[in-house]
Formats: sequence, C-alpha cells, structure tokens
Amino acid sequence: MKHKVAFSFADGKTVFFPVEQNEILIDAAMRNGIKIPLDCREGVCATCQGRCESGSYTQDYVDDEALSAQDLAQGKVLTCQTRVQSDATFYFDFASTLCSQTESSPVT
Repeated sequence: MKHKVAFSFADGKTVFFPVEQNEILIDAAMRNGIKIPLDCREGVCATCQGRCESGSYTQDYVDDEALSAQDLAQGKVLTCQTRVQSDATFYFDFASTLCSQTESSPVT
C-alpha cells in the first residue's frame, strides 16, 4: 500500500510524492528527488525536523534532546525516523531551495 505525502515549505512551495508502506519518510523523499537537510539519520541531531499537519505516523526513535515532549505533542517529527501510516502533510520551516530538488520532482 502506498500513501500520498505532501511536503510544504516556508516559501510556499509544496511537493507531493508516494511513500511505500513502512518506508522511512526521508528515504521516500530522497527516492523522489527531494533532499531534506540531513545529518545523522539516527534521531539525534534534529536537522531533518518538520511538523505533521495531517495524517498518521509513527517514529522509530527520537532523542529527547532532539525533540522535547512538547515538540512531539505539537506534531514535530524527524523525517529520518518517521513512518507514515496514512496520507499525510508535513511542513518545514525553511525554503524548498534547501532541498536540492531534481528536475523530476513534482513541485507545485
């Protein structure tokens, strides 16, 4: 089963892409040419942080120094640890130009 995901950015751009069942969110984004800033891939640095605006997800591991309990309650996620469980929308507080999108990325 695939889920449809939207990434919205501070500059108003939105990118849509499919995510396979049980796939890590950042892996799906990268497979679709969307390179969210990333450092550790271990749930510790919070470089890949975003916020879920709609949909269901789980997170494999999030260090409490990367995201506080309050951050988690506000829907903040680490894309390197997130697995979507439904269609979902995520917001990132930076411009889409930081994502090194390829020509084939479906940006609207």
